Amino acid sequence: MPTTFALPTLLHIPRPGEGNGAPESDAGEGNGNAAFAHVWLFGNVAHQKTIRQAIIKGKTTDGQTVPESAIVDARMIVDVSQLLLAATRALLNQRHGKLKTRTVYSEIIFNLSPGTNISESLRTFGVRDDSTALLALVLSSSQSPPDDLTPRFAALFSSSSSSSSTTPSPSPSPTTTTAPFTSELALTPPTLAHHTDLDLVRSTFRLVHPPSQARTKRDSDGKEVVVRTRDDAEERQWVLGEVVNAMALKGHT
Repeated sequence: MPTTFALPTLLHIPRPGEGNGAPESDAGEGNGNAAFAHVWLFGNVAHQKTIRQAIIKGKTTDGQTVPESAIVDARMIVDVSQLLLAATRALLNQRHGKLKTRTVYSEIIFNLSPGTNISESLRTFGVRDDSTALLALVLSSSQSPPDDLTPRFAALFSSSSSSSSTTPSPSPSPTTTTAPFTSELALTPPTLAHHTDLDLVRSTFRLVHPPSQARTKRDSDGKEVVVRTRDDAEERQWVLGEVVNAMALKGHT
């Protein structure tokens, strides 16, 4: 089951037909003056290229509709607050008719990036060829998402149902190792931290440690390398702060 977060009450999730990119999960009873973000975390993801094509086309190879959602590479997310900030900004842009992308969900992914190039943002924060864990975010005016979303995401990310080949695979030999099925993971800080790639995040946001928080030493080849003076928890907190600042200032600098 997903983890549900309440977004600022001034936001409104439009009903289908009321606005560009209205979420499909607005059906059912809910408070029309409230907005909720439902977030799933899946691991053991395989066939990333096929997943990406299914998202672009809106359908899997077996004809199943892909849920309207923002699907993000978990390596790029230090904390779920990044997703909530991106979703809040996307809904505000939608409300004021200022979406820079085609839908509110692509806007969320675009808002995660420090850059203003839409295509590059979607490539960097969306499904990549080497993604192994993915986050899926669905917006809704209801505090409870439709029951069918979890199995639909699991099927989309599964190594079996995402295969682009329609030809049955031969039976594996006793020595063949098959990829594990996609598994839904609990969205807890330790689990998310396990999948975050801080080096990738630092590189994407071009983060440089202030002199007071880093020192240099020489490696085995005699080259100077930066060494952190903080522990892992402090480092994550520093990276998160820099990322959130970059997201908030995007378009204003």
